[in-house]
Amino acid sequence: MLAGMDLRGMKNRVLQIQNDSGVGRVVLASGPNVVNFQIPIGVLAEEPRSDVSTEGNYVPVALLTGVVKMKAGNTIAAGNVLQVADTDDGLVDDDFSVIGTFGSGASGVGIALVSAVAGDVFEVLAQPLLK
Repeated sequence: MLAGMDLRGMKNRVLQIQNDSGVGRVVLASGPNVVNFQIPIGVLAEEPRSDVSTEGNYVPVALLTGVVKMKAGNTIAAGNVLQVADTDDGLVDDDFSVIGTFGSGASGVGIALVSAVAGDVFEVLAQPLLK
């Protein structure tokens, strides 16, 4: 997919699509209380080349289906439902542990298959879980 920002160093972070003059481009996903929040669609699947900006270029995206790897924004317990953290950096957290407690406008991105701490890359059963 076409990148709408430089995604170097952002492997395994959650992405969303942003409208850029009528063209959908992937950018880091934002949490539900951030102004540019959109529905998450996938994660950056591979580390881009470090010597070239990805903005305006194609990047590999693993869609939110099956087992994918994501990067934790805080401590996460295995089995908990995940959402994009309330930031704009594509990290995930488990501020809620059951579907009924989604934050305002939140959408889940999957279920943690293992526990993790902030900064860990860990396996997630990825699936969009909309409120």
